[in-house]
Amino acid sequence: MTRVVEALGSEPPRKRKSWPRRLMLTATVFVGLFVVWRLLFARAQAACQQVSDQCADAGFGWEVLAAVSLLLALLSICTALIAWVWRLLARVGRWAQLLFALGTLVFFGMAYANFITFGLRAKTGEAWGNLNKLRKAQASYHAKHGVYREAKRSPQPDGDGAFIWPSKFPKDSPWAALGWHLAGVRSWCQYEVEVYEDDFMARGFCDVDKDGDWAIFEASKDKPPRRMTPHH
Repeated sequence: MTRVVEALGSEPPRKRKSWPRRLMLTATVFVGLFVVWRLLFARAQAACQQVSDQCADAGFGWEVLAAVSLLLALLSICTALIAWVWRLLARVGRWAQLLFALGTLVFFGMAYANFITFGLRAKTGEAWGNLNKLRKAQASYHAKHGVYREAKRSPQPDGDGAFIWPSKFPKDSPWAALGWHLAGVRSWCQYEVEVYEDDFMARGFCDVDKDGDWAIFEASKDKPPRRMTPHH
């Protein structure tokens, strides 16, 4: 009788939240943080633009926090989906879970490889845009002076092997005369310009995977940028 009374008087056991639900709640928190950081980043950009035209780095810290929050939100959502599918497959059997685990590993392995390849292509893609800018700079220089201007391979690697454009070139530098370079910015490629009578050849040299094989791009007065080598 005492056990019955105790059972009737005790509270029903609380249902614990499942892991997928917890992860989705975590993802919601990270999405909220992402929105907050992006708003603060936009505010910093707007404040900078009112007093300066050099605002590329304004609010950089907020932008980094927003990127990290978004990444964590995506990871939480993916993990929640995997946990949910895992629980469903538990009703089928261990073999189903094993096949799902193997398939998931293969998928993430392929995704990682594609991500690395995409990153390399994105860095190398810098050359296309910069060579087009070099063509425009040469055309402008030719319109003013009647000739094209050579420029030696730049930027040169620093002590860590990174390509950092100088914040300012000397006035007699060809790059200063052309009026184009990425002042103080890190580059993934080096650039040079050779002049041939009434034409020029602008080249970009990229080795973003640091394997010693250079990807070479070329552009001239009448030819848009084109890739000359298969390497990254």
